[in-house]
Amino acid sequence: ASNTDQQLLGCVARNSNCSVDEIFSASNKRHRMTIATFSNDPVILSNLVGMDGGSYDDHLAANDNTPVDVLPSLAKSEDEEIRYALAQHRNITTPLIEELLQDEDKKSGLAYNESLPFHIFQLLSVDGNDDVRENLACNVQVPPEILERMVAVDGESKYILDDIYVYNGHRLSITALEAACRRDLASEEEISMALASAVLNHDDTRNLSVEILAALANNPKEDVRVQTLQHPCLPVGDIIRLYHDVALDKKMVNKFIRRNALLQVAVDKLFHLYFKSKHGVGDDSYFEDGEHWW
Repeated sequence: ASNTDQQLLGCVARNSNCSVDEIFSASNKRHRMTIATFSNDPVILSNLVGMDGGSYDDHLAANDNTPVDVLPSLAKSEDEEIRYALAQHRNITTPLIEELLQDEDKKSGLAYNESLPFHIFQLLSVDGNDDVRENLACNVQVPPEILERMVAVDGESKYILDDIYVYNGHRLSITALEAACRRDLASEEEISMALASAVLNHDDTRNLSVEILAALANNPKEDVRVQTLQHPCLPVGDIIRLYHDVALDKKMVNKFIRRNALLQVAVDKLFHLYFKSKHGVGDDSYFEDGEHWW
């Protein structure tokens, strides 16, 4: 075929609404593979199953538009990659899910699937395979109550917990996150950066307890202490102390302070008062004209 013909076939292959006739005009496997990946036509996708020795079956298994009625035939494939991709298909049926649950190597693929029934999410959350629970921790559709139970399990892997905080921390209750902080503090462990970020960026962070806020402001990790500066309820004394903490990156500190205009004004005034109370009225000379402490 000419270059023009090849370009035309490429356009057809990438057109998710291409017709049945057009798919068979695609003259090589590369174009049919592209169609298997991007098409949303159930007839075309059904016709591609098993074609050319099953060359496109892995792409069909990964295409959420592939019809449900052909998924069982893909599940019978001996190709591990096809079955793994199928485990993540959003329209996978319960019988197929139950079948794949019997395959230890496919459970981790299922854990990525955002369309599983509640009871399957629940089963995977207590699976003995760390890879399964780690993938589930990154799944943004796992019900929050299941994630909170995972967080509450003693001895759970730190990597898995941090994945939950990074991908789903905003979906957990502030109470569950506080409990996780208290558990770390009770075991004399540092509150991780992932957990600290989940707590400080939570929609309900204003209800964070004074105890946990103080622990974050005194966390050994510099990144955690800097991020604590964004908290709207951080006591002024802690803000001033953190600002003068020689270990902190001043550019990062100032970035967080500048996010809150009201905080800038209020703390600027309080900072003057603080220095006057400590060093006398004349301490205004510490500032140049128009200079702010932040």
